[in-house]
Amino acid sequence: MATARSVVTGFIDEVWDEGRLDRAAAYIAAEYDLGTLGRGPAASATNARVFREAFPDLSVRVTDVIEQGSRVAVWMQLSGTQAGDFRGHPASNRHAVWDEVGFFTVDDGKIVAGRCLADMFGLRKALGIIPAAMH
Repeated sequence: MATARSVVTGFIDEVWDEGRLDRAAAYIAAEYDLGTLGRGPAASATNARVFREAFPDLSVRVTDVIEQGSRVAVWMQLSGTQAGDFRGHPASNRHAVWDEVGFFTVDDGKIVAGRCLADMFGLRKALGIIPAAMH
């Protein structure tokens, strides 16, 4: 049986880093709630697709993992060049690197709950959406 850590890191590696959106169902439970995007593997794949459309060269690297039973915390570094629309902002063709942390719960080999917090301020500065002189 897969560990909670291997489920979460497998999801990040395959779906987010490699862009294999069809693999979301292998890692995400039907009850996984992504708010306005919906629930389950399809909503999770949509979330990854939106980012990959904005950043076609998206790279996601897990830099730290803490596993405690069914709970997993991950620190990730993401990078990519904005070649598409990102949350209403047209392509800037700028390369950005930003950090994100995620907290996940795994049950029966699938992610059932999770929350991620990204450095959106740093990302928006790197893309030129927020002036670099602002702090």
